[in-house]
Amino acid sequence: VQTCALPIFDDDNNDFDDDDDDFDDGDGDNDNDDDDDSQLVYLIPDIDYTITYRNNINAGTATITATGCGLYHGTISQEFVIEKASDKISVSKSKYNITSASKSKSISLKAKCKNATLKYTSSVKKVKVSSKGKVTIPANYAGTIKIKITATNCPNYNIPSRTITLNVSPATIKINSLKPGKKSFTLKWTPNK
Repeated sequence: VQTCALPIFDDDNNDFDDDDDDFDDGDGDNDNDDDDDSQLVYLIPDIDYTITYRNNINAGTATITATGCGLYHGTISQEFVIEKASDKISVSKSKYNITSASKSKSISLKAKCKNATLKYTSSVKKVKVSSKGKVTIPANYAGTIKIKITATNCPNYNIPSRTITLNVSPATIKINSLKPGKKSFTLKWTPNK
């Protein structure tokens, strides 16, 4: 059973307020008993009242309004909050170990999120990431790359970001010189750039 409290008016548009001394429940006594359930009126949807909503599609503050019809008229409104739903970014791997090469390498991160558009950001400027999550590592590069994946265009969802780590180790190291000392030696090499 659905119930709805609406202001009830007579033919002269006077509001019958049960806190008013002039309220008469029909028994001849102008008493005001808050515990008397006989004053409750059960209303039927679409016969005695209608329900409308405003701003109830997206997350945020929405409004429900009950409007009397038939024998009843008057309006009562109440705000309520629509919370954001939860979602997540899924990835096939969160860490990659890669060997540097004399030619550029490409890796697809294969990240997915049903309710958002994904944005990729590389911690290394020379390492590029496309809008589809394709990472291009330049030739002879070695080092650690952090790819941050952020959910965008998702106003109705809370989606935490994800970070993918790419560890690129050098394929070879070219030794330029080796100078022995009394207790140590000095080694110079050319790192990959």
